[in-house]
Amino acid sequence: MILVDSNYIISLFIDSEKNHKRAKKLFERLSDNKLVITNTILIETMNLVIDRLNHNIKALTEIYNIIKRDFKIIYEDKNLIEKSMKTVIKYNGTIGLADAISIEVMKELNIYEIFSFDKHFDNKEKIVRIH
Repeated sequence: MILVDSNYIISLFIDSEKNHKRAKKLFERLSDNKLVITNTILIETMNLVIDRLNHNIKALTEIYNIIKRDFKIIYEDKNLIEKSMKTVIKYNGTIGLADAISIEVMKELNIYEIFSFDKHFDNKEKIVRIH
């Protein structure tokens, strides 16, 4: 299993993103893995898609349906939010709550790899960032 960050999903689906070609190449190479996101990542992704594609509802719907079909979506509960806030504090606010949720989900599911172009996942909780 590999956790997938919103910036990777955006780069994969939007041709004009600077990391689009890299994201497609990584996806082709590693698509046999089970891809996991949190509902927070889903929300971030949908908000970015709306913004980057100028409110193109057709594209938004297509991307959403692909994510629902091809990704395992983990939904947070109160306990996960509490643990994630402790992670934000542990790293002195160098990561936000959404990324802390990703880290905690990875720990719970024994996931060690993340598709992300964000360097702030480096050197945290034995995470290997694939980029």
